[in-house]
Amino acid sequence: VFKTDVLKTLLAGRLSPGPDFGRHVIPAALKRGYHVHSFVFEGYFRDVGTPESLHAANMDFIDLANLPDEGKKTVRLFTRSESMPPLLHKRGKVSHSLIADGVRIDGDVRHSVVSSGTVIEEGAKVANTVVFPHARIGKDVRLDKAIVLEGLHVPAGAQFVFDDVTIVDETLLAQRGGGGNG
Repeated sequence: VFKTDVLKTLLAGRLSPGPDFGRHVIPAALKRGYHVHSFVFEGYFRDVGTPESLHAANMDFIDLANLPDEGKKTVRLFTRSESMPPLLHKRGKVSHSLIADGVRIDGDVRHSVVSSGTVIEEGAKVANTVVFPHARIGKDVRLDKAIVLEGLHVPAGAQFVFDDVTIVDETLLAQRGGGGNG
């Protein structure tokens, strides 16, 4: 919690490449003599400042949601919810995943987080992936260890299988010859 004027002062001149609160803002506040307090937080926390850490946080939620009942901790998720119909799942398989409302899945989804309004077409295989809202994963697409950005249309037959977490966006689609929003 920051006073607006203090935060503006601490952020002045620090717009690129961060700022990172732990590395820049809080140390600057201490150096300038501002009153800085800490509080013990016992819930789940992960800094999601990189694609890898964002991906890891989403995978953590899959693993927490799929623990056996006797091992589950109480985990409260605070998220925006859209008023959408429930999951429509006619073909394919879903395993070890978190699927939002308003999703249609006709392909296979494994160990992934699929956000609201997303369509995964027939024959698509999505694994170890985070799909942001309103994306469309085309027929026979293969995704593994990816982050698919909001509203992106991954064209039929595209193959995005990575060793390291990779963001699938307009630029990557253009480099690989197709796709786009739609």
